[in-house]
Amino acid sequence: MTVKRTGYLPIGMMIGIGICLLVLAMMVPMPLSAQGIATNTPPPDVAVPTASAPMFVTNTPPSEPAFISPNTPVPTAVIPQPPQAPLENYALQLWLERDVVNLALEQIAALDSTDKDTQRAVQLTLYELGRRFPGAPNNPADLDRLIAAVLAAPIGTVDMRPLVHPYIEAALNSNGAGSDFTVGNFNVIVTPANLDSRSGQDVVLQITALANGGAVVQYDEIVLATRNDAGQFSILPIAYELPAVPFDSIRSVRLQRVADVNRDGLDEAVLEVQDDGPGIRLYIVADRNNQATDLAMPSEEIRVGEFVDWPVANPEIINPELSVIEVARISESPDWPCLSQIPVTWTYANNFYRPSTALNAQLANQDSLGCTLLEAEPILAREPDEAIDLINSALEQYGFDVAGGQRALMVLAMAYTINGQLDDAIAIAQSVAPVGGGDSWVAQQSQALLNAIAVPSNTALDICEALVAASEAPACDTDAVLAFYFTRISLSTEQDLATQLNAVNLPIVEMVPITELGRANRLAVQFDIIGTSWWAFAPDARSSTYSAEIADPPAGFEIIQQQPSVLEVPDSVYQSLLVDNDPANALNILDTLRANNPNREFTPEALFIRALCLDLLADRDDARIAYYDVWSRYHQSLWGQLAGKHLELR
Repeated sequence: MTVKRTGYLPIGMMIGIGICLLVLAMMVPMPLSAQGIATNTPPPDVAVPTASAPMFVTNTPPSEPAFISPNTPVPTAVIPQPPQAPLENYALQLWLERDVVNLALEQIAALDSTDKDTQRAVQLTLYELGRRFPGAPNNPADLDRLIAAVLAAPIGTVDMRPLVHPYIEAALNSNGAGSDFTVGNFNVIVTPANLDSRSGQDVVLQITALANGGAVVQYDEIVLATRNDAGQFSILPIAYELPAVPFDSIRSVRLQRVADVNRDGLDEAVLEVQDDGPGIRLYIVADRNNQATDLAMPSEEIRVGEFVDWPVANPEIINPELSVIEVARISESPDWPCLSQIPVTWTYANNFYRPSTALNAQLANQDSLGCTLLEAEPILAREPDEAIDLINSALEQYGFDVAGGQRALMVLAMAYTINGQLDDAIAIAQSVAPVGGGDSWVAQQSQALLNAIAVPSNTALDICEALVAASEAPACDTDAVLAFYFTRISLSTEQDLATQLNAVNLPIVEMVPITELGRANRLAVQFDIIGTSWWAFAPDARSSTYSAEIADPPAGFEIIQQQPSVLEVPDSVYQSLLVDNDPANALNILDTLRANNPNREFTPEALFIRALCLDLLADRDDARIAYYDVWSRYHQSLWGQLAGKHLELR
């Protein structure tokens, strides 16, 4: 049954109100883009960098010296074609180093910041380059071309460390450790350190590349470099998970200090990292077995909301303990920007920093706008005047520009709408709407409210639905609107329930009787209203009315979470390849996954990676079959075409 709802809801009339599903209302930043990036040719007085040597691969023909001009055009995309002959007519490609370099350049040129496949293809191709040809790119011009290409790629789409580290390492050895220096597009800040006790002349480097006059960060990373007895520097491989900025969720990294913070006689680099997690993540990085390793206990993260004490400068303290106010998100209500906090002490023992909390210490919500409004929920289920006063009071106390301020304003606009104060609601929506519109959360929500209010026939519930439809985590919850509504009307058990709901303009999709042992019979109703749950209506014999509450779907109407029909590539596969340099383990993970799921197919990405692992492990016959298979079946996909490039017609 479907009915039309008409008219605004004045105070005291029966139209729906709602609890707001609350989410961090933050402007979505516009994507950064690199412009005008020049080729990174080192100045004449800087030694030309070469890449470090990855592990070997068998049965790979050696590369031939071949100078490739920086003006060599990058291969252009072609219309995807399937194999032109049977399998027996194809052999594995006999690679030269310049061929894989050009393949990498082709993949970089096709990068799409919204397409993970293109980004992963670049990472795998760069890995393949280093795996097949230790030290690659061995041609200085090729290294320059690759670095220029990744710097010109969409920001944050490529982990550039395999190219940048050897480039900077060579420049460091040319310049020495005396002072900061510049090479190509990179500025390098040098901090002296004693990382391995051998020479005492090691360094910590902050490597940064900026564009657009410094407005765009293309690359920012902090690395450790040790110096051997011959005076040569080596940038340590990274055994912790922090990639260069910006990449994935990493937004910024700052070197807090270089000092012996744990009294082991060696210096550590303390990094403050801003990512998608709460507070600041602290890394305490040291040289362990010639790797840069985070000293926080494995599986633990140091999440700092506030530093309390860390007396590393006091030589009388044998083991300086790091005392912080550690923060965590409130998992029960992720929509509001509310963090919980607890005092934590980190003590260095048995090679790691280990956390401990005081006896009876408990998580407590921070004193913030988000936490205050979270504790006041459900705000819109209150009387409209009370909700308006509550939100205004919180905004006056904490300000409008704090985290959650825009969400609070949109909830306030909805409270005014419910109260019939449409001019106030419009004024708020107009005040938070960004100039020129945009696709941010607040732009979508404010515009949806303004558009919905502009339709005279729309009710408060209609306006709430418009916000729910406009974006995720809307500033209004239609279930809450109904909850408020059902406190204002009386539904008689002596009349047909569907007829009564129709009379108050609530469209019904399903009505199902529910019988449960030990409970009175009820009627479960699903409304044709965006974002609402099932509602159960139970009769009350004393008042001869129905009471309403949100309920689970009745039997036969449950939402079934279907298992994906295909097998995706686990993150552990990329960890094995790109971090551990272990294609055998990556292959084992994929084969185990398929053995445990015999009725599900691999994605084209998984099929390609499996073929690549076979290839790099010198299983040439199986690799040839695997490449041909993914190319034949998925030739129109990126992975099918990449597989085809690993075969040649004989």
